[in-house]
Amino acid sequence: MDMAGSESGDGMKNSKLQDGESETKNRINKILRQVTKLREKKPATNKRTARINMILDLVNQLKEEESKDDDKLESMKKLEEEQKKLESMMKLEEEKKLELMKKLDEEKKLEEDTKLESMKKLEEEEKKLESVKKLESMKKLEEEDTKLESMKKLEEEETKLEEEKKLKSMKKLEEEKEFEEMLKQVQVDIRNSIIRDFCFCYDAKLTYDRDSTDFCNPEEMLRLKGYAQMAIDVFNKRQPIQYSVEEIDIATTRLVDDGFLVFLLFTAMADAVHQFNGADFFRADIHGGTQLPEVTYVDYSFLYDCM
Repeated sequence: MDMAGSESGDGMKNSKLQDGESETKNRINKILRQVTKLREKKPATNKRTARINMILDLVNQLKEEESKDDDKLESMKKLEEEQKKLESMMKLEEEKKLELMKKLDEEKKLEEDTKLESMKKLEEEEKKLESVKKLESMKKLEEEDTKLESMKKLEEEETKLEEEKKLKSMKKLEEEKEFEEMLKQVQVDIRNSIIRDFCFCYDAKLTYDRDSTDFCNPEEMLRLKGYAQMAIDVFNKRQPIQYSVEEIDIATTRLVDDGFLVFLLFTAMADAVHQFNGADFFRADIHGGTQLPEVTYVDYSFLYDCM
């Protein structure tokens, strides 16, 4: 806006100068015409000549002033041209500056767009990485849950198997206990059967029973153990295995005309060389009376094979 006003003011000034120049030239030309007419109409006198010369001097002075004005006008024209050049340069510089600023703005915008794009890509990568991590974490948790579930199932199966084993073991123990009780009862039945057979077959009386509190006299047991030792001595002489009496099991006694008969069941242990399955059962018959006791029978007892 200032530049436009400056240009308008300079134009008006130049126009006034040009108008003044034209007016001055017209005045000079008019004076010259008048002087020429005066010379032609009236003869020359000193006074008149002096006046004409004065007018000519004025005209010359006017011409010099006009020349100065022309120089001034030329300077102003040059100044105006220089000013126009300067304004053109400033305008060009301004345009270049605006172009540069525009370019810088575009570069800045491009840089910001690039930066925003990079940040957006970085955010996307971070989101993607976070998603991958989350998926991996979820997968790991699922695997751990599956593993825990498998371990839990395995523990349950082991517990169930252990309980089954325990139940089987308890059942087996119960069966064994029942079998032992049944075996004991069978042994008791067999013993009772043997005792009955002894008493019935030999018309004898029960005098000792290891498992009975009524027929387990210690003094009687010592007497019977002496009879058993006599019987095992007789048995040892008949074969190479040497036995020693362990325990009296059952004894019955029958009275006869010349004394008494003792029927013994006892256990004896073989010597260390021939010892395999523990004590063996023996049966012996002892005849006693007025004479010394005598072993009438001794051998392994097969009545206990089923026990």
